[in-house]
Amino acid sequence: MKGNYTEAWEEVQDLIDTNYPYPKYQGITDITEYIDFQSIGHAYELTLQQYHCLIAKAEKYYSYINAKEVT
Repeated sequence: MKGNYTEAWEEVQDLIDTNYPYPKYQGITDITEYIDFQSIGHAYELTLQQYHCLIAKAEKYYSYINAKEVT
């Protein structure tokens, strides 16, 4: 059974947008420290592949808005 990846992504994107910018620890931000992907994956019944894609997409999105903020 596939989970609802689209709704899970919308929730993660909202969390990133709402809480941006995250505090930086020694100049490095690990988004997985601020978003509980495991709970989101479980709530939306994501497959393992969808779960890993969600984290990768969130990291790319965070890098994108972070780079956009700097320029």
